[in-house]
Amino acid sequence: MSRSVRENDMGQRSAWVGLLVIGVAALAASPLGCAADGDETGSSSGTGGAGNASSTSGTGGGGGGDCVPSDELCDGIDNDCDGQTDEDCPCIEGDTQSCYSGPPEAAGIGTCLAGTETCTLQGTWGACADEVLPTDEICDGDDNDCNGVADEGFGAVTCGLGNCQVTVEECIDGTPNPCLPGNPNPNGETCDGADDDCDGQVDEGCSCTNNQTQSCYTGSPTTQNVGECSDGTQTCINGAWGACTGDVTPTTETCDGVDNDCDTQTDENDPGGGGACATGLQGVCVAGTMHCTNGSVTCQQNVQPSSELCNGLDDDCDGSTDEGNPEGGGSCNTGQQGVCGPGTEQCINSALVCQQNQQPGAEICDGIDNDCDGATDEGDPGGGAVCNTGLPGVCADGLTQCSGGGIVCNQTTSSSAETCDGVDNNCDGQTDEGCNCTNGQTQSCYSGPNGTEGVGLCVAGTQTCAGGNWGTCLGEVVPSGEVCNGSDDDCDGTADDGNPGGGGNCTVSGQQGECANGTLNCVSAALQCDQIFFPIAEVCGNSLDDDCDGSTDEGCSSTELDIGPYGSTFSSASLSRGLYFTAPTNLTILELRVPTDVGTDPQNIQVIRFNSGPPPVWATETTDFVTLGYWSGVPGTGWIATNIPVLAGDIIGVLGTRGTTTMNSSYGGAETYASTIFGQPVTLHRLLYQGNINTSQAGPVSTSANPYSRVEIRYGP
Repeated sequence: MSRSVRENDMGQRSAWVGLLVIGVAALAASPLGCAADGDETGSSSGTGGAGNASSTSGTGGGGGGDCVPSDELCDGIDNDCDGQTDEDCPCIEGDTQSCYSGPPEAAGIGTCLAGTETCTLQGTWGACADEVLPTDEICDGDDNDCNGVADEGFGAVTCGLGNCQVTVEECIDGTPNPCLPGNPNPNGETCDGADDDCDGQVDEGCSCTNNQTQSCYTGSPTTQNVGECSDGTQTCINGAWGACTGDVTPTTETCDGVDNDCDTQTDENDPGGGGACATGLQGVCVAGTMHCTNGSVTCQQNVQPSSELCNGLDDDCDGSTDEGNPEGGGSCNTGQQGVCGPGTEQCINSALVCQQNQQPGAEICDGIDNDCDGATDEGDPGGGAVCNTGLPGVCADGLTQCSGGGIVCNQTTSSSAETCDGVDNNCDGQTDEGCNCTNGQTQSCYSGPNGTEGVGLCVAGTQTCAGGNWGTCLGEVVPSGEVCNGSDDDCDGTADDGNPGGGGNCTVSGQQGECANGTLNCVSAALQCDQIFFPIAEVCGNSLDDDCDGSTDEGCSSTELDIGPYGSTFSSASLSRGLYFTAPTNLTILELRVPTDVGTDPQNIQVIRFNSGPPPVWATETTDFVTLGYWSGVPGTGWIATNIPVLAGDIIGVLGTRGTTTMNSSYGGAETYASTIFGQPVTLHRLLYQGNINTSQAGPVSTSANPYSRVEIRYGP
């Protein structure tokens, strides 16, 4: 119960007590008081006065016992009998309030929650129950330390050694992230300055780390870093030190002011000295000897100047030899040819000689013997160079020639007929005149009717210029006859128009007799066979299966030709056999069948009529015949209706086989067989074709002196 409710209840109770006290004061025989010992020994009970419905007054009951004071408790009762209840109590027993013992700013942040504290009987607040205080942060996605940030402070953690060492975030999205070291190099240490096998050691077993460098020296230790000598560098390769490169070791001493042999002395023993040299002076003063001085070899003069003499020497070292030409200056003839003949007397080599005025040179085209060989302009000097004649076209091509002491340009290409090659061949100043085009030039071409290019399958081609004329148009596609293929072959803008390929006869699948006769029609880019006859009552004498039941003229009479007895069987993938006879009278072949004594594979039959006598004997063949009927791949063992009229004297051949890839048939018992047609004698002979009539009609045929092949024939008038 809350304090306010209790205080209201206590107020009402105090009012009733006040009325009761007044009544008691008037009626009691002894005054209200406290026991001497301070204990509450009286009773608060008594009998109340009688009341009525209209009055609140009544006769008070007997007074209770005296109030015995005790320590005031915070329980809604005046324990110390001072007329006041729960004075000085901060709270009433059972009262509750929110509490939080943690930092005030953390309450309600993260996982932190306020608790509840309850007032005790002594009026003090009890412990704060059910509160949640800040704790150390753990990786769970919650703000455990209640600072407004979840999972902070974890950061990265590192594990493993060497190359296996990895660093990962310790906490990711509220989930602890374990640190798992990487895998060691299966090849172990590779001397690369890293701990490849992850054992905490680097390059153990290696003399050095790959690519590491150090100084080195291959010369004598006493010369190391003395004079010119200096260290080089060696590099670690595969854990071992490589060759020393770049070091400078002792060399032979040279005159350069440097200690080349690294013996602490420089240019000792006059290196480079002692040889003859030129001082740079003139005449006899030029001769000198090389000596090493101050780090360089210099030439020191051997002879000093003297008066000039006609001795071929520059005695006074003034740069001139026999200057003044003593006793010289007169004209003379050297005795040589050409420009080398004229000369002047000069003092040469200590003697007066005739010195030619001009030296021989290369022959030039000037009518003079320039090379002093006695001939003029020999070898066509200046000739053979490409030049321009000044003529038009190819006639401008020329080569130079030395002629009469001067260079002329001689024409090398004569004019010719124009060849349509982009060149002025006839030298008339015009190019390819009379040519329709330049050889090798190409252009688009199209020979189809106007308006068809680019329509349907029609496209332009290309023609090339050859011999000055445009060649054949290659690659063009012009209109062709429309075929049933879904394409616009005639390039009129419509595909398969005019029923291309249609109109011909065909066999309707699944139909027999006359009902199997159909007409081809182009439908949806493919030819289909549409039925044109439908069953009617059988008509005798027309050799037709009018009722489409698979039988011809059933109920009508026909005669089967006696083809003789069975003799033997043959099989071949590329040979078709049969028989031929000369008709003794008019007849109609009504039905045909290949005997089933060789099997029941599909039948293949071809009936032909020879034009100029019986077939020749193999290996001679003939194609002088017409085909009267052809049936390929006819399934079943029944008769094939034919209705083929034959006139007396016609030479009729019948090829018949069973099979698709292998031709099967049976031979008669002899080379020929004597039979009859309508009672008149007829002889059956062998007919052969070197091919497979299942795939195509027979080509050249012949006969031979061997048994005929049996084909069953029914005939009528």
